[in-house]
Amino acid sequence: MKYKVTLVSLFILIFSSLSSQTDLASYGFKARVRSVKYSIFNEARFDSFGKFIDEKRRPFIEKTLYFDRRGNIDSVVEVLAEGRFFEKYITYHVHTGNRIKSTVKYRYYTNEVMEEVKYTWSEKNTKCDFKGVGISTFTKGYRIMTYNHRESKGEYMQETKKGEQLLKESYKNEFDGNWNLIKTQYNHATNGLYSIIYEYDEMDDKGNYQEVKLIYEVTKKLQRFIKKEFDYY
Repeated sequence: MKYKVTLVSLFILIFSSLSSQTDLASYGFKARVRSVKYSIFNEARFDSFGKFIDEKRRPFIEKTLYFDRRGNIDSVVEVLAEGRFFEKYITYHVHTGNRIKSTVKYRYYTNEVMEEVKYTWSEKNTKCDFKGVGISTFTKGYRIMTYNHRESKGEYMQETKKGEQLLKESYKNEFDGNWNLIKTQYNHATNGLYSIIYEYDEMDDKGNYQEVKLIYEVTKKLQRFIKKEFDYY
């Protein structure tokens, strides 16, 4: 079953109670997800029906999110492989209630701490600010949540410990009537404005899409292709 997103007006967004504010709600996943494995490709080929045909191609990133029974992320394992380059990391998440409090990222085999991030919540828990300290960099930014805990907009900044800015980018998400993410508008400090459109395919029996194409809105070129494998409680 194929779902091709179409642009709709962005809803007026408000925030409700904390009761269902879990990471599952933020991602928009259905049912009691135990884990989600992302295989992320920066290049991909498709047949005339739009089906992925590069099954033997190795993804340049594999990322698995592990959720606890409450619906919050317990840990994330990332494998980065491109050419001869290979790295593996694990990030542990700590929550207070259903709100993210901190994360610590380790190099998988050496237990070297790569980055620590602290999160604070404000504006009736609609805004999440974060600050991170890595081996050679600082990061900071914020996320604004909608009434049903989807992420509506945010900003991310990274600089060296000497104060040199490496990255600054803000973004704004748009959703369809079923709260599928259909478009992200970016404003990059160096590269300016650009937008990514999302196209979904292959829904599983729980209602979660297993494939998504990220496409530059102007050029129509593929930015990323993602395959997702869901495991449930």
